[in-house]
Amino acid sequence: MAMKKRTPPSPKKKIDYPEETEYDRMAAEVRRRANRLTPDQRAEYMRRGMVRVYGGEWPKEATGAGH
Repeated sequence: MAMKKRTPPSPKKKIDYPEETEYDRMAAEVRRRANRLTPDQRAEYMRRGMVRVYGGEWPKEATGAGH
């Protein structure tokens, strides 16, 4: 069986991305605000987020199984 000749890889396309987008600025603002939270505020937002994602109260009480 004859081996096929390999074709050289095509050059990679240069993708034109903008330097900064609206979402970059928005994410930077969210990070700045989050960095100013107190530990109690962080814990409360974490609790509220977990309730939203998983429902019910968080943290869940541990069962006696220990697993």
